[in-house]
Amino acid sequence: MTTGIGCTSRALRSEPRWRTWAIQTYRERNGFVILDTSEVQARVPDPQIKVISEYLFKDGSAAQHTIPVSIRGKPYLIHVDEGGSNGVQGFGGGSWSAPCLAGYTPFPMARIVDINDERHPKLASKLIVEVNDPAKCANVLPDLVGLFAFSYGTHYCSVDNRHNATTLACDEFNSGIRVYDIRNPRHPKEIAYYNPAGVGTPSLGSNHQIITKYPTGQPDWCTAQLHLDAESGTIWSTCQDNGLLMLKFERGVWPFEDSSTPPGEQN
Repeated sequence: MTTGIGCTSRALRSEPRWRTWAIQTYRERNGFVILDTSEVQARVPDPQIKVISEYLFKDGSAAQHTIPVSIRGKPYLIHVDEGGSNGVQGFGGGSWSAPCLAGYTPFPMARIVDINDERHPKLASKLIVEVNDPAKCANVLPDLVGLFAFSYGTHYCSVDNRHNATTLACDEFNSGIRVYDIRNPRHPKEIAYYNPAGVGTPSLGSNHQIITKYPTGQPDWCTAQLHLDAESGTIWSTCQDNGLLMLKFERGVWPFEDSSTPPGEQN
């Protein structure tokens, strides 16, 4: 059973009509592929997986995962990278500055893609906070001296409800936890954030310290799956040094009137 696509897969996501395959080949072929797996689902002998479309881009790498969602009744795919436009520094990637010179962000991000016409996916929006903005490179690069691997950028994201998505929450390494209103997928808005404190003594097993030897006291790495709870107005996740975090939204920021968090429907 082959597809004829020369790529490395990281995340395979099944849906009733199609399957999304996130590919991670650094820089050259980063993005996702939509595959027709109907013959596999029908248990046809010698099933063939057919390529419906590819969606590739240069301003990202190390595709991390995808979340197929419905927003206002229309299908979208949320795609999340783990590497920036020049790969992951220290793990086969290049310098931080090269993407900046090309007008790209050096950090990974999430993006929302319109797949109403799954043969021709179209970008709806990119979720870029100020530190990830290519226009801010000159301000950010000095902050990265002596560092490598992950810094400011996405890792894992979750929605409130894949079948009626209103909210996207992302763990973004040193940028902490970011929450976005995606009810208008072409104009998402950041509505909340949480940056955990740096710690004097790293947690045992912290990748923040083991993999990268970041100096003590640096901002924590938030890298885990997030769970939204509309009933209590909370979000919980873990960060490498601070451990389990239970966060509550203030001043009625979230949930929205149409937000819901049914079990098993967040990522």
